[in-house]
Amino acid sequence: MLTWHHKHHLATCLEQIAHFTYPNYRVVIVDNPAIDGTTLEMGPAFPEPDLIVNPDDKGYCHGCNLGLRHALSHQAAYILILDQNTVLAPPALETFLALFAENEAIGLANPKTYFVQENEADPGRLLYAGSWAQPILPVEQKLPGIGQGDQGQYDTPGQVDYAWGHALFIRAAALQQVGLFDETYFMYYEDLDLSRRMRAANFQAWYLPAAQAWYHGPEMGGYKEFAAGNWFYKIQSRRIFYRKFYGRWPGEFLGLVSLFYLSWQAGRQGYWRSAVKLWWVWLTTLFLERVALA
Repeated sequence: MLTWHHKHHLATCLEQIAHFTYPNYRVVIVDNPAIDGTTLEMGPAFPEPDLIVNPDDKGYCHGCNLGLRHALSHQAAYILILDQNTVLAPPALETFLALFAENEAIGLANPKTYFVQENEADPGRLLYAGSWAQPILPVEQKLPGIGQGDQGQYDTPGQVDYAWGHALFIRAAALQQVGLFDETYFMYYEDLDLSRRMRAANFQAWYLPAAQAWYHGPEMGGYKEFAAGNWFYKIQSRRIFYRKFYGRWPGEFLGLVSLFYLSWQAGRQGYWRSAVKLWWVWLTTLFLERVALA
């Protein structure tokens, strides 16, 4: 299942899917309203995919849930959520299926993922090699390997706290038990929320390095190129996450502690203006439900 906002990289993603070696799969494309006004163009590899056109942009979670309900209604046993900026290695489906067949407790899994920026000299820089919750601020994840070159140092599969949504393999039966994405989140941290609900229902999330993916896109939410719109949803989703799992006022307190941590990180890296802007963005989340993304 693909979620789409812009046509950039979509053709590459579809071309790679056409090379999947596992024969029994079905492509579902969810077309969320594009900010740049583009329309969906698909190559000859998929002349008639299951296309869901979402007339209203109610967020990433809403778009994903449209596709998930469609897949479940067609009795899918497993579902792969694939962002249009993500390219998955063709053997990955068999690798995921073998893992899930061995361990029925697994509900979610991610591939080893390389972060590929435009014009970057090193295409082997790791983006995802597992994610674990910090003990005090669980949204602040421990991400071993992020930004590092891949030397095989993260080639051991195993359980993680959080599976990410960019290339998320899901057991349908587990999803039906715990529920779909929480649409209270417009975007960001809905995958952490789902991972936490999976764990509460005794399903495991796994990192599987034998399956590999490449993510093409900007480093959203960075301090250097401060994108207020993206940070609005990051901070808003942090507040939602903490309030949901820890209660309203403890959650707001944890959200503030998290904000102190973010601004400290920005300042430590020399981006003091971004540190100040984070507090301004936090204030806007108290009064606004949505902002326009540039």
